[in-house]
Amino acid sequence: MAVRHLVLCAATLAAAAPPARAQSATGARPAPAAPRVTIDTIAPGVVHEERFIPDGPWRVHVVRADLRGGRYRLLAVRPGNALRGRERPSDMARRLEAAGHDVVAGINGDFFDMKNGENENNQVVDGQVLKALPVTDSPWDTFRNPHTQFAVGADGRPYFERFTFAGTVERAGSDGRPLVLRLDGVNEVPRQPDALVLFTAARDAAPRGDTIPGGVEVRLARLPDAPARAANGTGAAATEPAAGDALPLGGTARFTVVGAPGAIGRDRLGAGAATLAAFGAARPRLDSLLTGKGPITVRLRFDPDRGPLSLVVGGWPRLLVRGTSVAAGADSLEGTFPRFSAHRYARSAVGISPDSATLLLVTVDGPPEGTTGGSSVGMTLVELANLMRSLGAADALALDGGGSSTLLAGDRVVNVPSDRTGERAVGISLFVVRRF
Repeated sequence: MAVRHLVLCAATLAAAAPPARAQSATGARPAPAAPRVTIDTIAPGVVHEERFIPDGPWRVHVVRADLRGGRYRLLAVRPGNALRGRERPSDMARRLEAAGHDVVAGINGDFFDMKNGENENNQVVDGQVLKALPVTDSPWDTFRNPHTQFAVGADGRPYFERFTFAGTVERAGSDGRPLVLRLDGVNEVPRQPDALVLFTAARDAAPRGDTIPGGVEVRLARLPDAPARAANGTGAAATEPAAGDALPLGGTARFTVVGAPGAIGRDRLGAGAATLAAFGAARPRLDSLLTGKGPITVRLRFDPDRGPLSLVVGGWPRLLVRGTSVAAGADSLEGTFPRFSAHRYARSAVGISPDSATLLLVTVDGPPEGTTGGSSVGMTLVELANLMRSLGAADALALDGGGSSTLLAGDRVVNVPSDRTGERAVGISLFVVRRF
């Protein structure tokens, strides 16, 4: 497997413990100074708050967006709309604006590989699955598990769930009865030794092979989607759409087999092309599928099943569950570790109010990488959870932090990124855009 790099302050994991607050000559701690808050309305129902909390000291930026009435929607944006790559959130915002979107706010998203920009969790963008896997693809977990992810349903409802991929691949067996087999992932070289994985053109030039020996794949060609029925109720078929590479979550994609199984290749897959690859002991599953007849149908869903989702963006770990902080247990719940959870770093988070009406995008500035102290010292996970609760969030998730932490209000970066080079190019971002 490729060696990945922890994005959140990887160069400062050995930093000193959080500084203790100064005491008076009598030994009593002074009363904390009152926070200073500046509020700016950046769009109807959307405000940016800059908070300076001397007790840290912490400099906090908050965007509150009223999601009621359908005035705004949320978009997950990848660099170049591809599975891999890195791009600054401000550049992503400019691309959205150039495409006709009115960007109101944005924040960096999931943890990613610093070398190639691939995110560690499931990725759903515009309702299409770019990457799906049963457990998070992270080399930093103290134990393998699915991280919590932030999702938005097709109806605009927000979710915080530890989504795991639960797809299937189906074909008519030689006896005519349907053969339904487990599909272990989409566009992801597995970390488990035995897996059946679908690769599409979204994988681009990234290798499909692995150090796991003996993997084989069979080439597939995408078939057109089933004809849609006319909306007038006559039952007449509408124009059949062309085959493509979009894999809708909660939907199906049909493929025909092209040729015999062979060694896993390294070539790019063109539009409409795919492969079904078997690693380790998954080979019998692939062989049994190939003895069937007719098209192969791939069904994509997550567990828990929340129906069609417009986006899924990962993070690490969950901070609040229905108003209760779970950050103190993150090491045992989601495999974080003390140097990550209990030290102060720049942080990013997304939260939702108890009635799901208000979205909160939050960053906490930290010291420049490689230093300690300064005008804002960053937060531990427990401190971040307490902050999110104090801001009115009932549910919240930590996003990638450290030098990746970036918050946009309108088209302006409002926080001070701690990366040495300034705003960091990241693997995915979350944006609030105005509906027209």
